[in-house]
Amino acid sequence: MKKYLMLLMLVSLVAFGQLNLQSFRRQATYVIYDDLDNALMPWRINEVDGMRVFTSLSNLSSGTEELMNNTTDNTFVIGVVSGEFFGGMRASFIVGNHKNEYPGHLSIDPDNDGVDEYDGDGSVEGIIDNYDDLNNDGDIDQRDYYREHATDFYKDNAHSALFMFTMPIGGGMFGITYRRNGIYYWNEETDTLLHNIYDLSGTDTTLVQTSGYDEGNLDNYSDPSTNI
Repeated sequence: MKKYLMLLMLVSLVAFGQLNLQSFRRQATYVIYDDLDNALMPWRINEVDGMRVFTSLSNLSSGTEELMNNTTDNTFVIGVVSGEFFGGMRASFIVGNHKNEYPGHLSIDPDNDGVDEYDGDGSVEGIIDNYDDLNNDGDIDQRDYYREHATDFYKDNAHSALFMFTMPIGGGMFGITYRRNGIYYWNEETDTLLHNIYDLSGTDTTLVQTSGYDEGNLDNYSDPSTNI
């Protein structure tokens, strides 16, 4: 009997992201399918034998995993493929998340003299501690203490969710697939500066002036689009 397939796909895309639900075998060879790949396609789901659970929970973490290039990369995928129910119907549900964090390069000038005394990637802290003889009498009269801490990180977070339902019709199959992908970018920057001035001319050290600021911004970017 002639085989046929009826397929209805509803796809809602916030943006094309970096997260790929395909198996490593499929991504590496382009032609060899794993059961995970079969679970993503209505016309191949019956090639998945029985009920299956897919997971990479070893990468599910609230922290970060630093790779060889000073970039964090956290990915997890979890999903399930049902066995047959109600006379041959099958369903699959798979979700995944992928997070990157890239440190930005920073240069800071705690004492605001026009010269950057410290630099680094991601997070930088610098301290400058000056002792001054203001009247040139050989005694230290004032202490200027500067401390600055700055951070700069670029981040992206991609997620994907897929739900699929199939049922046999005659000698063929009917399937419905819904998939949603999203990716969000943002940049996080903070800059904290403290400046304390101490009077050392007397017998006791006296804090005569303190100033500081704590600045931060959060720039979010998303580019919603739809592709059916």
